[in-house]
Amino acid sequence: MLEYPLAFMNDPDVISACESNAFNAAELIAKGGKQRNKAAIMVTYDKQLLKYCDTIYEMRGGQLTFAASRKMS
Repeated sequence: MLEYPLAFMNDPDVISACESNAFNAAELIAKGGKQRNKAAIMVTYDKQLLKYCDTIYEMRGGQLTFAASRKMS
């Protein structure tokens, strides 16, 4: 089982990942959140990280819009 103790230590309902730590922890947070039935929010400009997301929104010109949805394995 994957563990990322700092993100899940206090059993939060929502886990957020900032750009500085997202690349190294994205898979752990995504799978750990799924296993624990938690929401994980990641904000990034790095499209390589989108493979860990099951719902994607884009922000352009200050507007947040739905971009894609897929089932994460």
